[in-house]
Amino acid sequence: MAWLDNNHPMKLSALVLNTLTLAVIYLLIGLVALARPYIPIDETRYISVAWEMWQHHQFLVPHMNGTPYSDKPPLLFWLIHLGWQLFGVNDTWPKLISPLAALVAQLHLLRIARRLGDADYAWKATLILAATLLWLTYSGVMMFDVLLTACVLGTILPLVSFDSLPARNQWLEAGVWLGLGLGWGLGWGLLAVAGLLLSITGKPLLREGIDPIGALLLLALAIGSVYRHPRSTTGTLRSMVLLNILAWVLAAYVMLGPLWSAYDIGAPSRVITDWQADGKAVSIADFDYQATFGFAGRLAKPLQEIDEEDIQAWSQRHPDGLIVTTVKDASTIPADAQAFRYRGRWLVLREARHFLTASQAIPP
Repeated sequence: MAWLDNNHPMKLSALVLNTLTLAVIYLLIGLVALARPYIPIDETRYISVAWEMWQHHQFLVPHMNGTPYSDKPPLLFWLIHLGWQLFGVNDTWPKLISPLAALVAQLHLLRIARRLGDADYAWKATLILAATLLWLTYSGVMMFDVLLTACVLGTILPLVSFDSLPARNQWLEAGVWLGLGLGWGLGWGLLAVAGLLLSITGKPLLREGIDPIGALLLLALAIGSVYRHPRSTTGTLRSMVLLNILAWVLAAYVMLGPLWSAYDIGAPSRVITDWQADGKAVSIADFDYQATFGFAGRLAKPLQEIDEEDIQAWSQRHPDGLIVTTVKDASTIPADAQAFRYRGRWLVLREARHFLTASQAIPP
């Protein structure tokens, strides 16, 4: 890597440690992303838009539930299609795009900072970004933010050229802002305490969705992070990065691990798919629907979106159809319906004929 060579060369051991730190970070981010389902509404929307484009060979104009989707540029969808073209349609590849884009962004930043200073300066900038909680969080989510950042940094990279290094007071100012942004032991400790309290006093979804053992482990890590004693600035940054990613894994995968089941739309999506496969209509009523079930169910047709007052009329036209609604109280779920936990509510899938009154009913 000639672009790291300079008049103040970095020791090989430090270079290896820094490189391994980045590798560990994005390996863990990728594993956590693969271990959870796509999260409504954003992730399920984007993967369903990509699926609809793929299914109908509409690679220039994104579509969502049968209508053009112009809210976002198509690069993410094209990258999803590239992976599907190489490996077949799968759930795994789309989840790896953001971690890979984040790694590309880190390398862009490393090269930009190297042009502004020496190798040690460049790695400090890179590790500071890797130690930021929001960056770690978005690096594991299939959205546009990290991908856009990688593109912006890639645009800036060839334009940067500078000879002087920052003064001590500039590093001090940067350290203050970094400390405010990260929060470190205090931030993770507060999150752990909040998790413990909610696991005891929260609503049923939170009590069932938070692992108190995970919260205790996170609290222990937050307390332990206060007592680290690295010998150098770069060593301090490496330890901050590793502690931060470990805390993030504990929070997202251990403490909040049970909560992901409330975001798994696989089961209701399969019911919808089976209904469509039998040639029956499916509608969704009074729901902020953004193609949530499109990819999970590999749906061949868009769902029909209707208002609550239209349920009766729709049921008369499609008595053997399926209507998807949501309720907050499980006690209101009809006995003749299928129900699935969904983001603090319940998805209710019910055959249309059951919405008709006796005088409206059509014999099966």
